[in-house]
Amino acid sequence: MAKFSYDVLGRRASKEAKEQITKYTYSNQNTIEESEYKKDDGKMELTETRENIYGQSIDDIIATLRTKYEDHEKKQKSETYFYQKNQLGSITAISDDKGKVVEEYRYNAFGKIYIRDGKSDNWREFKESKVGNNRLFTGREYDSEV
Repeated sequence: MAKFSYDVLGRRASKEAKEQITKYTYSNQNTIEESEYKKDDGKMELTETRENIYGQSIDDIIATLRTKYEDHEKKQKSETYFYQKNQLGSITAISDDKGKVVEEYRYNAFGKIYIRDGKSDNWREFKESKVGNNRLFTGREYDSEV
């Protein structure tokens, strides 16, 4: 079960689930940064950040810089991902900085999400993204804990 907190404007400020805390930073209504922390013996250790770049309108995400940290917040690995969308603004694919598709998404008429990675021809029901994507149908944030 997840526990959420909100700021005075009604935007999600943090999410706490199991031993993980996610903190959100905003520019207007868009989440420009998500920082994930692992709780370990009462300490919070930064494990990952996602910095989001948006277009002109709300939920018009263009790219995400994902950085993983290990060994007391030392930068380990950074990757940039770019979003491809359909006419509804739904994410249909994500590519890396070399233009290679790393994940693709499909939606059925009832909103069920299917995913496949860039190496496979097999579509499966969406559980989670290996590249940390949580933007899906009409570009909105998907949260499995809700």
